[in-house]
Amino acid sequence: MKMSTLPFKLLLLFIVLLVSQSYASKSQGGYGMKQLRKTCKRTTKYNQCVKSLRTDSRSFTANECGLAKIALEIALADANKLYKLSISRRKKKGVDDATIRALESCTELYGGAIDGLQQAVQAMDSKDYKNAKVYAGQAINAADTCNQEFKEFDLKIPFTKKNEAFGQLCSAALDLVSLL
Repeated sequence: MKMSTLPFKLLLLFIVLLVSQSYASKSQGGYGMKQLRKTCKRTTKYNQCVKSLRTDSRSFTANECGLAKIALEIALADANKLYKLSISRRKKKGVDDATIRALESCTELYGGAIDGLQQAVQAMDSKDYKNAKVYAGQAINAADTCNQEFKEFDLKIPFTKKNEAFGQLCSAALDLVSLL
């Protein structure tokens, strides 16, 4: 009984395509984890840079420009989460007036960070790295100023770690844009 060679040929074709795709991504400036770490070492927030970028699979094949854009996009997603978190915390029952004022300020700050990061991503798309840098820099101020709002009223910041991680990510993103 003669076996069909069609499944074997399809398997062989699949392997050839897989191998050629791997070589193609490396030849197009793909970085991989080693290059991602090397690039992140050139930022002031190495740990946050690596931690954030490795959550996005595009980072392993991106060049420096791609890594900068990915970092901005991750920061934008985080800004949206913090914006929504500050709104939801304001609506909780039993929140005192000072905390509400601080959270309102943070909501406004994160709204501004969202706008700035969206503009930074658009600037990256048009290769306007100077403005991408300006807009990314504005987002860093949101995290710092939000923390200050709570300290001013001697209040505990309800999302300190997330806020600090966001500020560090924005700083790393700004550093990555500055490499361009």
